[in-house]
Amino acid sequence: MKKLILSVLTVAALQTAQAQENQANTNAASTQKTSITPEQMATREAAQMQKEVQLTDEQRQKVYEAALAKQKALLPLREKYATEKAEMHAEAKPIKQQYKDNLKTILTPEQQQKLEQIREERRNRQNKQKGNTAPANK
Repeated sequence: MKKLILSVLTVAALQTAQAQENQANTNAASTQKTSITPEQMATREAAQMQKEVQLTDEQRQKVYEAALAKQKALLPLREKYATEKAEMHAEAKPIKQQYKDNLKTILTPEQQQKLEQIREERRNRQNKQKGNTAPANK
């Protein structure tokens, strides 16, 4: 009987330690996510688009500048609405639309079409992961 009680207590202690470690990792990841600068986000965004739609050097620079402007405009909203995502998304919508409009002036029609196809695939994949079978909104 003593061995059984000791075993149960050991398992409970290990689970508690694991839960605390997972919480610490989650907090570290969220802190790290918010410490990314707008410049780093814009660089990442331009590099991803370079990979996806094969930008020229000039296009890549323009995409970086547009992404940087977007990220700098979104930064105060992220801080203001840290816990209220719905409100943040509502205020961010015009900023994101301006970015999309800027991209239309930078990308060729073929690149725009390819980018929209990639975004649609991404939305479908995200909806599938969420268990949402409704078609993605544009």
